[in-house]
Amino acid sequence: MMHLAKLSALKSIFNLSTSRRLASVTVLHHHHLTHPQPEVQQPDTEQNEVVSKQSLIDSVYSIISHPIFDSSQSKRILLHLSPYDFDNCFLSIVANTNIEKLNPKTALEFFQFASVNCKFHFTVRSYCLLIGLLVSCDELTSARSVLVELVGGKLPALYENSFCKRHFELGLILANLNSISELDVVVRVVDILIHVYSTDFKHLGFGVTVELFTLLGNKGLLPSLKSCNILLNSLVKAKKLNLSYEVFDIMCQCCSALDVYSFSTMVNAFCIGGRVDDAVGLFRKMEELGVAPNVVTYTNIIHGLCKVGRLDEAFQFKEKMVSLEVEPNLVTYSVLINGLVKLERFDEANCILKEISDRGLTPNNIVYNTLLDGYCKADKVEECEKLFAEMVSMEIELDSVVFNILIRAHCKKGNMTEAFRLRDDMRSRGIPRTSFTYSTLIHGLCNIGLVDDANQLLDEMRNEGLSPNVVCYNALIGGYCKLGKMHEADSVLQNMSLKNARPNKVTYTTIINGYCKLGNVEEADKLLNEMAQKGIILDAATDNAFRNGFCKEEKVEEALQI
Repeated sequence: MMHLAKLSALKSIFNLSTSRRLASVTVLHHHHLTHPQPEVQQPDTEQNEVVSKQSLIDSVYSIISHPIFDSSQSKRILLHLSPYDFDNCFLSIVANTNIEKLNPKTALEFFQFASVNCKFHFTVRSYCLLIGLLVSCDELTSARSVLVELVGGKLPALYENSFCKRHFELGLILANLNSISELDVVVRVVDILIHVYSTDFKHLGFGVTVELFTLLGNKGLLPSLKSCNILLNSLVKAKKLNLSYEVFDIMCQCCSALDVYSFSTMVNAFCIGGRVDDAVGLFRKMEELGVAPNVVTYTNIIHGLCKVGRLDEAFQFKEKMVSLEVEPNLVTYSVLINGLVKLERFDEANCILKEISDRGLTPNNIVYNTLLDGYCKADKVEECEKLFAEMVSMEIELDSVVFNILIRAHCKKGNMTEAFRLRDDMRSRGIPRTSFTYSTLIHGLCNIGLVDDANQLLDEMRNEGLSPNVVCYNALIGGYCKLGKMHEADSVLQNMSLKNARPNKVTYTTIINGYCKLGNVEEADKLLNEMAQKGIILDAATDNAFRNGFCKEEKVEEALQI
C-alpha cells in the first residue's frame, strides 16, 4: 500500500530515532508546568516481532484515510506504538501519499482521542505534520487551533528542549517540513505561525516573533508578502523600530520582490527613527526598482522632512507627486501645514488651506486644528478666533481638541472669562470636557493668583467623572507656592496620595523651590529625602533651588557642597 523510498532521504533532516529514550524529553501539560515523565506504551518483544514496520504504517494509514474515525481500531494500534514509532509512520505517510487520499478531520480526531482517552503523547513534529495536513486540505481554522494550543502548552507534546525554548524548536521543525510538503502549503503554515505569535501570543513580545521570522528567513522560508507587511507595520506602529529594520533586511534578502506597502512602511519607520536621509535613499531605491510610490509613500517622506525642518525638500516631493498625478490627500496637506506653522510661516499655511479647497477637497477638523494649534502657540489669539468662526460657518465638526486649543490660547493671555465661556459652550454643544480642559483652566487661574478658585475645579472634574491628574495638582501646587502659601501646597501634596495621583519630579521640584524661596531649607530637605525614597532623581532645577535656599540663609558653604 505504501512506499518508503523517501524515508531514508528524510532521516538526515529529521533525526528522530524510535529508540530514543523518553527520559531526555520534557513533557508539558496545558498549565505550562513540567510533569513527571509519562509511561509510554512499549510493545512487548513477541508482538514487535509480529508487527512489522510496514504493517504499522499501513494501520495508521487505514485510520487517518478513512472518512469515519474508528476509536476501537485506534486504541488497538496505539498499543503497538511509541510516540517516535508513530512520528516516523506519520512522516512516511505524509511524505509518500497523495494528500487527497488522507482525511484531515479523521486525523485530527485520532490525535484528540489518543491524547485525551489514551494519554498518548505525540512529538512536536507529529503535531506540525498534522497542522500541515490540515492546511493542505484548507482546514485552516482547525490548523490554527492546534497551533495555538501547541504554542500555549495545552497539548501533551514531547519537546526536545525546555518549554521556554519551544518557539525556536517549533520554527525549526516547520522550516524543515519544506522538504516533504509543497512550498505553498509550508508558506501558508508559516503565515498562520507568524499571525498566531503576533496576535494570540503578542504578550510574549515582538522579539519572539522576529526571532522566529529570522530563523525561517535564514532557511529561505518566509510567510507571504502580505503577512510580512502586516508584521512590519505592526512593529513600526509599536515603535519597535530596530526590530522593523531587522525584518525589512530579511525581506530584502529573501523576497523576490517587495511592493509599495513594504517600502512605504519602511520609509515611515526611517522617518520616525530620525533617519530621514535613509528614508530618502529608500524612496529613490524603490523608484529604481520600478515600484511606483503612492500617496502614503509621499506623505511619509514629506512628514519626515517637515519634522526636521527640511520644508523646501518636502515641497519638492509634493510638487513631484502632483506632476506624476499622485493626488495629495488631507493627511499630506495637514503634514505640510504643521511643518509651516512650526516655523510660523502662517501665510504659506493659509495658501495650503486654500489649495485644499481649490482641489475639491473639504478641509476636516484635523487640518483646521493643526493651523489653530500653530496660531495658539504663537499667541495669535485673534487669528484663532477667526479660524474658529470659519470652522463654525463651514460646519466643520467641532470636538474637544478644538475647544482645548482655544481655551489654552485665552488662558495664556489671562483671559479667563473667555476661557470659561468656551468651557460652557462645550457643555451646551454636548462636547465632553477632558482632563486637558480642566488642567488648562486650573493653570490659567493659578497664573493670575486665583488658586482657591482653581482648587474648586477639582470637585467639578470629579462630578463629571474625570480624575484630576498630576498636571492639575502640579498647577495648584505651583499657584500656592507663588503666593507663599506652603501649608496649602503641602495639603495638595498629601491629597494627591489619597487620590492615587502619583507626585512626580515636577511636583517635588515646585514645592521644594517654594520652601527654598522662603529660606526654609529644612522643610525642603525633608521633601528631598521623600523624593529619594520614592526613587525620584534630583535634577538641575531642584539643585539650583537648594543653592538659592542656602544662600538666603547665608549658608554659603552648604550651597557650595551641593
